[in-house]
Amino acid sequence: MGKGTGYTAYPMTDALSRSVYLLVLLCFLASLAMVYALGFKIPMAILSLFWTWPFLAVAGMLAQRIGKFRLASMMQGCALIYGQGLCLLMILFGMAAISGPYADRTLAAMDEALGFDWPDYVAATLPYKEPLTLAYRSFIWQPILVLIGLVMSGQTRRMWTLISAAIFASIFTSIIFALFPARGVYLHYGVSLDGVVKIGTFSFHHGLDYLRSGGREISRSLMTGLVSFPSYHMTEVVLFTWAGWSVKWLRWPLLALNLVVVVSIPVIGAHYFIDVLGGAVVAIVAIASASYWIQLNSEGSKRIVETEPSREAQAVTE
Repeated sequence: MGKGTGYTAYPMTDALSRSVYLLVLLCFLASLAMVYALGFKIPMAILSLFWTWPFLAVAGMLAQRIGKFRLASMMQGCALIYGQGLCLLMILFGMAAISGPYADRTLAAMDEALGFDWPDYVAATLPYKEPLTLAYRSFIWQPILVLIGLVMSGQTRRMWTLISAAIFASIFTSIIFALFPARGVYLHYGVSLDGVVKIGTFSFHHGLDYLRSGGREISRSLMTGLVSFPSYHMTEVVLFTWAGWSVKWLRWPLLALNLVVVVSIPVIGAHYFIDVLGGAVVAIVAIASASYWIQLNSEGSKRIVETEPSREAQAVTE
């Protein structure tokens, strides 16, 4: 019990959470190095987005200190999974600036070899553009839903694995993206955007052309979409479906939603079909990498678990 505090003082971190914080820190340092090395100029309005998540993470540590474990896990989980996404954006700006030749012809050829006809697919799915767009945008809030499910069911280890997998996926995606940048499937096939719900990702060439030609002023208009291959939306589909599958009440609704997301990715996200397959592979490799990383760093993490009160007892105290 903390001296004179009237409550038991628990450690704010353990070996498991520290290993994930280390990954996020490395990702953040890589983004800073990329920004500094390439001379990017980022306005304060965008930089301010980065400070929200550290404050939330610290608040989560303090909540864990006083034994509010569920609240602590939710706060830290949200801080890290959204915070690493911002770091990924900064890294992608740099990778775009040094990316190789446009790979649209290669990606379209892969689709053709696999027997996929993208223009026909768009014609068939555009009548359902509104529900597809809603599903596609669900990844704004899906991480919170999955984190709630994992925390409320006591699966904090799986939560830390999910966050680690998201970080590994970000790293893999940024590297592959630099090797296979693409201007966008709509532009490649010359398909009109008339009647399409425009959400900022239908062609990637505006931001890519700007960054590849030496543009270094970062604006909100660049924070929409740069990556065609591999599809990070598909990566998220696999990550969140995998993480939520162990939560019984979440399993089937999440699967149904994400099947609609998969349908939406080529048309709403402007992706080649090979992008979708590539995103799935990235997710599988990221989950395997994260599971191995968590296993390596799990020694010593049992201390908090052993001292954490039961969910029923915690519910009474909270």
